[in-house]
Amino acid sequence: WGQDNIIETGLCLEIVRNLLSLGYEITLRPHSALSLYQPEKLRPFLSVSSPLFNIENFSHSQALFTSGILITDYSGIYFEYYSICPRKIIFVETPKKIFNEQFSCYDLPLVEVEARSSLGSVVSASLKEVIAAVGQKYMDIHSPLDEQIFYNTGGCSKMVVKQIKELLAC
Repeated sequence: WGQDNIIETGLCLEIVRNLLSLGYEITLRPHSALSLYQPEKLRPFLSVSSPLFNIENFSHSQALFTSGILITDYSGIYFEYYSICPRKIIFVETPKKIFNEQFSCYDLPLVEVEARSSLGSVVSASLKEVIAAVGQKYMDIHSPLDEQIFYNTGGCSKMVVKQIKELLAC
């Protein structure tokens, strides 16, 4: 969802076909907005006929629980994927999805951008680089973000209140 994502550019279809030829089982889980408002973008995937390939409905996502690798662009799905059970994530570098042009007026870190390099591998939008990253051994990542975002047991609400107070004080 969003301009120049990996589905829209055709890279995703190349990745699917390549990984299927290598024997990988692939589940495509398109963004709900893409499925609802631009289903024509998914038509090329309907020609992929393999028992190892399926397109998953966004409302019933088993792939989040069963997949060994997530390949994504700037989708926020990796937060859910990582928090369920840390596994291999490959982030394909595409233009950032900026829907609020005023975001730069605030001196806030973009957690969706900052988390990428500490939770997985960031690769260029190149089929060769994506396939190479898939083949690399997964290193169990323990990110500093684990404590800040995912497992801040007992301290999450305090941190949120502090951040809100700081924002309101501006």
